Amino acid sequence: TIQRIGAVQGSSVNLPCNITPPIITDKVRLVLFFRNDSKVPIYTYDTRGQSHVEARHWSDEKILGSRAFFRGDESPGRLVLDTVQPDDGGIYRCRVDFYRAPTTIESVMLDIIVPPEKPKIYDERNQEVRLKLGPYKVGDEVALKCISMGGNPSPKVSWWRDHALLDDISEEVTKGEVVNNLRLLRLARSDLHSILTCQASNNNLSVPVSTSVKLDMHFGPVDVKMIGRKDPVSAGRVYEFRCQAVGARPPPEITWWRGSTQLRENVTNRTSPDGNVTLSIINYVPSVRDAGKYMSCKAENPEIRDSSIEDGWKLDIHYVPQSILSLGTSLNGSNIKEGDDVYFECNVRANPKPYKITWRFNENPLLHNVHEGIIVSNHSLVLQDVRRTQSGIYTCLAHNIEGDGASNPMTLNIRYAPYCKPDQVQVFGVARDETVRISCEVISNPIGSTSFEWRFNASGELVDMPHDRFKSTNTKSIVEYVPRTELDYGSLMCWAKNSIGKQRDPCIFHLVPAGTPDSVKNCSFGNQTTTSFEVRCMGGYNGGLPQTFVLEAKDNHHYGVVAKLHSPVPHFNVTGLEPGRSYVLSVYAQNSKGLSTPVTLYSFTIKEAEKHTAGSTHPANVTSRDGVSVTPILGVLVAIACGLALVAVAIIVVLRIRPVYNSNKTNRPQRPGMSGYPPPGSHIPLNQREIDECIDMDGKMITGGTPDLIQHNKNYIAEASFQHGVSQNRRYAASATLQRRRTEDPDFERRNRIRNNFSRLSQEVTYAEFTMPRNKGYAPMKARSSDSPIPLQSVQAQYSTGVRNPPPMPPPRYTAPPTAEAAPPTADDDPFASEMPLVSFQP
Repeated sequence: TIQRIGAVQGSSVNLPCNITPPIITDKVRLVLFFRNDSKVPIYTYDTRGQSHVEARHWSDEKILGSRAFFRGDESPGRLVLDTVQPDDGGIYRCRVDFYRAPTTIESVMLDIIVPPEKPKIYDERNQEVRLKLGPYKVGDEVALKCISMGGNPSPKVSWWRDHALLDDISEEVTKGEVVNNLRLLRLARSDLHSILTCQASNNNLSVPVSTSVKLDMHFGPVDVKMIGRKDPVSAGRVYEFRCQAVGARPPPEITWWRGSTQLRENVTNRTSPDGNVTLSIINYVPSVRDAGKYMSCKAENPEIRDSSIEDGWKLDIHYVPQSILSLGTSLNGSNIKEGDDVYFECNVRANPKPYKITWRFNENPLLHNVHEGIIVSNHSLVLQDVRRTQSGIYTCLAHNIEGDGASNPMTLNIRYAPYCKPDQVQVFGVARDETVRISCEVISNPIGSTSFEWRFNASGELVDMPHDRFKSTNTKSIVEYVPRTELDYGSLMCWAKNSIGKQRDPCIFHLVPAGTPDSVKNCSFGNQTTTSFEVRCMGGYNGGLPQTFVLEAKDNHHYGVVAKLHSPVPHFNVTGLEPGRSYVLSVYAQNSKGLSTPVTLYSFTIKEAEKHTAGSTHPANVTSRDGVSVTPILGVLVAIACGLALVAVAIIVVLRIRPVYNSNKTNRPQRPGMSGYPPPGSHIPLNQREIDECIDMDGKMITGGTPDLIQHNKNYIAEASFQHGVSQNRRYAASATLQRRRTEDPDFERRNRIRNNFSRLSQEVTYAEFTMPRNKGYAPMKARSSDSPIPLQSVQAQYSTGVRNPPPMPPPRYTAPPTAEAAPPTADDDPFASEMPLVSFQP
């Protein structure tokens, strides 16, 4: 029998040849290979006279060339044929010659297998498909054809999907062409990315040739969902809405819609790496107009019909209330008069509903007040019997959790009869035969068609002024008047009239003979520093003419003028002064007729802190000349010690004075109209050194007198009465009664002596001070009359030191604390108790 051996084209094949000698001691001499019926060998293996290792090999160059080699060292021997060609097929005979044994011949049938070419895949349009098949849609059908060319024997063509056999039925259409047709019905999403392989094979020796394609599909999203809670949103704020689409291929187009309007701005899309999830984000600012509209996102594949899926919700938008204010339907806003009833309506649109509604008048809250005729009832406002002062701008405000919504402003224009314009000059100082122009201004609504009439009031008799004596324009009328005699002084009255009615109360202007202005009054000091202080007074009557105010400041030592200030109001800021100096001030008013009586004041500047020049010192640690370190703590301790020492001295003095006071209570000297005081014109000298020490200790003692105590060309005597008492509900409450009176000396000599004492103020002036608690700001200092009380800010008495031995000032009166049965002091105890004001002091 002939052994059959198959070989694939291009591979290697072993053709066996048994070279084992039948006789053990025999050896091979020569091996010859023949093909088919050829008598000529195509390959020889010669070991004659040589070993197997040194054997001679020969092959036919035309047939085998260098592709053949015989392996005689193996058993059985074999002819290795490389790179088998189709022509190498046939019957190979192996002849083996031995030295002693007979020759043997073996035959081998070599079958050459030719593999088919790489198959090709064609779609239903008969176009070759490479790598990617499709895209197809869900439900589509796929028709594929695989063609294999060549091959010997004819190959078998089969279809595989993901290593699973789909179809192995093929047919040979023509010689060397084998076809296999594949049809896939109703593609599903699971078919996406399926690997379809066409395989052709005609043997089991070599790997089948194949061609693969990947099935691609397009389909719409499986699910679309807006992510997040469906909470209310506030109008005007930025919100981020998110929409997620799953299962679409390719990534879907996601669009945002507000009702039927597509939103295209501020939209960003992101897709997962596998392309299965797409996220769309929109930054949206809702408005009030969007309330109740459907906010949605829509995902779709434009290539696939009816692939759109939508999700969303209705917008619940919270916003600040929107208010609209209007007058009542029956009211005419252009014809509202004083006395009418007016009502407003406030229409509000808000989400959520407002929890309250408030009203404003000229930006100020308007509250419910029935007595004033203001009735607030939620969405309405009623004004009963309106007055002209209620003209202005009205608004309503609605309040909810989003904020306060103000309505449109509505102006209420109330018409009224004229009335006098405030702050007009009402007193005119006029000389005889002098022409004065008097202006009468009124306020009225409406302004147009306003008429005036003037009347003169002389001793209760009204005299109409001729119309040619005055000129009128809208709300102003000017009359020119010339007084000729004393009877021409009196009052001019002016009335105005408009379409609403006549002015009820006339504007009255008084004509008085012109004169000099009155003196200033109620002067006070403030903001005292080392180089300046302020003076504030109250102006008096201007004499019927415009006035200005003048302040002259003189140094109390050399009596030189250091400052002279002019001001339209009696307020002065005196600067550029020297520290620690006292000054005499003269304040007066002036007009075209002359000067008022000057008011004399006394003030001072604060001393500067003592400067240490002994070497360089730190602000917080000063070293004295003796090398002792003075720290702030040491300074505070020294100050406390000095204060305690002063309190102890004061207590001792009070205890020593009390017996004297009790013994002199019934025997003190009496004076007509006043008891217990030195006679008029007496002088109490005070030690200037003590005053200086007080200034050094305090640094800001007021050394100036008030105009209430000293005025030139007038005689004033300061009289004080002190009374001490204790009430049941207080431990110690001292009451001081202060009153001053104008007195006239019965003789010229006493008046002259007082005048001389005042003239020597710049040389021999000392002061006594009684200081009471001061309010913040300016302390009032009033120019007093005979019946006005002494101001409580600072009572300072100035005396001349001309008398060497003045009568002693009796000490203040003290009374022991009353018992439970004791009654408060009465007028019987002190003849002035009923006349003089009481001021209580509590420790």
